[in-house]
Amino acid sequence: MVYIDMDGVIDNFGAWLRSVTSDLSHDGIDKAIADHWQECYKDPPVIAANLHLLTDFKDFRILSAVPSPHTLLKNLRPEDITEAMRVMKLNKLLYMERLGVPRHKVIITNGATEKSVYCVPGDILYDDYKANIRRWERAGGIGVHVKSDRED
Repeated sequence: MVYIDMDGVIDNFGAWLRSVTSDLSHDGIDKAIADHWQECYKDPPVIAANLHLLTDFKDFRILSAVPSPHTLLKNLRPEDITEAMRVMKLNKLLYMERLGVPRHKVIITNGATEKSVYCVPGDILYDDYKANIRRWERAGGIGVHVKSDRED
């Protein structure tokens, strides 16, 4: 099975973040996501160079994450977290549908560290975040690092 990360691989999430904040530190990114959770993922700019990944593989899944409840708790009122998580997941699903990816091919986790749970030895992950690649490889998979404008 081939898994393809969404943020930074088939969309330009970094460009969207820069449009709403100049603080791209980890805490700054978390705050921007929390401040703009209704808009987050609605229509991030597409990276045309990597869209071929959606047609190159017959059997693939999009493996993407929303911020963990712990991350959102730092920036949102506790009573808003459930709704924020629901809306961010729905917006990601709607975005992928607009790119022609059916919902059953999209797996959304509550944080990037959970991605490796889906790895079966030999599975391939395309991701722009080296830490995700390392975790995937430790689980027995094959990691393919995709260059993006995001620092990791």
